[in-house]
Amino acid sequence: MNETSHKEDGHPESGHPESGHSECGYSLIEAVVAILILAVAILPMASMFDSALTASQSGGDYDKARALAHRTLEEIRALDFERAVEEYESGTLSNCASGKFSCEVEAEFVDGNLAPTTDSKTRMLVAVEVEWDGKSFETSGLVAAGRP
Repeated sequence: MNETSHKEDGHPESGHPESGHSECGYSLIEAVVAILILAVAILPMASMFDSALTASQSGGDYDKARALAHRTLEEIRALDFERAVEEYESGTLSNCASGKFSCEVEAEFVDGNLAPTTDSKTRMLVAVEVEWDGKSFETSGLVAAGRP
């Protein structure tokens, strides 16, 4: 048995006595308010994605700079000591730029305690500095004569 109550004119009762329709769905105001609430909740997340992308790019640049510095240092260390001295004479700056990275190599002769010297030319301390976008990375290594 159907328990729907009917008005005197034969139409089912609804929330609006003037209309013969029952209330279903959402009004335009409710939909707009829901969209605004979602927009306010999502906007901060968009800025987080931008920050994450910037951090990722910065980390990638740091890795590229580090790799360039280490590769340059290893290329120098792979040279015969006399050849390294010829190409990177003590106190001389050399350029090893790559793309947006500028790179400088500085070498100086050092003694057994790694203090600068002009007396002994059997050890050379090589420093490689890479700069990009106002940031820098530096590494150094020892190049010595008579390596096995």
